[in-house]
Amino acid sequence: MDFLKLIPVFLFFQIVSYNSSAQTKKATTSDGEKVILRTDGTWSYVEKSPKVENLNLEYSEKPYYINNGILSDFEKAKAEIVSKVEGFGLGGTKTFLTILSGKSDVRFGKDEVPTIIVKFDGKDDPEDYFIVMKAMKYTDVRKFLLSSRSMSGGARKTDANEISFEMKKIKDKIYEITLDELNKGEYALIPQEDIEYTPGASLKVYCFGVDE
Repeated sequence: MDFLKLIPVFLFFQIVSYNSSAQTKKATTSDGEKVILRTDGTWSYVEKSPKVENLNLEYSEKPYYINNGILSDFEKAKAEIVSKVEGFGLGGTKTFLTILSGKSDVRFGKDEVPTIIVKFDGKDDPEDYFIVMKAMKYTDVRKFLLSSRSMSGGARKTDANEISFEMKKIKDKIYEITLDELNKGEYALIPQEDIEYTPGASLKVYCFGVDE
């Protein structure tokens, strides 16, 4: 590695370290390499996306992530629909998507959450196909709040743990999805097609965890 190429990076980090204590920064070396500068003084190269013409997604509507230039699988977990009546009915009813394990075996650093690649063959809007949610704080299970209703049956707001994302088309039928900044926790990409909110029903979701 040419040390001189990284001098602009280290100089830049000296500047941003005084301006930010909570966020990472991105910089570019003299030869055009992009790097992530962390507030703990470490850095890493930003992983390059594979060339569009080299993408070969075997399955449609299955999300992949890029690992060392290779398309890799998220954890595919079986999740069950569970409804819970609160306060003997006075507190209403909540419906959860529950995975009977506490952590995903697919993990990323907080500053290194990858881009998601997915293929859609249908004519519907791909952005409506799935949502990304953060699990509620439990130790032995992962719970994702899908719906909440009051005692009278009125719907309550449940999108506090929903993660926004940007999607752009990079090739015919192939899309690149970039998630907003994520905090430590467990996450799932939940398909929205044909979800049955009947207690006991199950579906497959795609999971990953984010560490500090």
